[in-house]
Amino acid sequence: MEKIKTIIVDDHPLVRMGIKMELTSTDNICVVGEASSGLELLKLLESTTPDIVLLDILMPEMSGIEAAKILKEKHSDIKILIISAESTEETITALIGLGVEGFISKNAKPNEIAKAITSIINGDNYYGDEFSNLLYKINNAKLDENTIELTSRENEIVQLLCDGLSAKEIAAKLFITHRTVELHKENIFKKLGFRNSIELVKYAIKNKIVEI
Repeated sequence: MEKIKTIIVDDHPLVRMGIKMELTSTDNICVVGEASSGLELLKLLESTTPDIVLLDILMPEMSGIEAAKILKEKHSDIKILIISAESTEETITALIGLGVEGFISKNAKPNEIAKAITSIINGDNYYGDEFSNLLYKINNAKLDENTIELTSRENEIVQLLCDGLSAKEIAAKLFITHRTVELHKENIFKKLGFRNSIELVKYAIKNKIVEI
């Protein structure tokens, strides 16, 4: 099985070292490069093509937002996982608008970064627990809850998605096929009129499908 090629971008060498040590201990992920700024990342991409970039937000020379924008414009196949100690609603909104696939705190539990990377490469978005409150506030559009009726299975899948499980993990847990999970996800998004997982997380928190 081919390993997931990863680049770590953070201006603190000790942070990069810690993340690299965690990832190199996994069976399915390899670190193919490191950078201390967005500019260094862009230069690195001239010779290296990763599957995913782990990107800090606050960096010298070029911020994570600027780097993410260029990545999505010029290297759209590369996934982005934001790893940050803290952030604001405005920053998260901007990054979501750019199409960033995931957010996780630098204070996340051991092995959660590897889990996030695997989930994103498998086609899912990933949002760490510490971003839940921000995610709840981002979209203030109100839902007409009287017109929304999710089945018990759909509610179950919404809960598991918000818990950070990938479609494959949900399929294994519920003893259904991966394709069935994807069909449920598609129906849920259509039924609720959502365009992304941020809106789904907000809905789940508001309707007490998940707790924060």
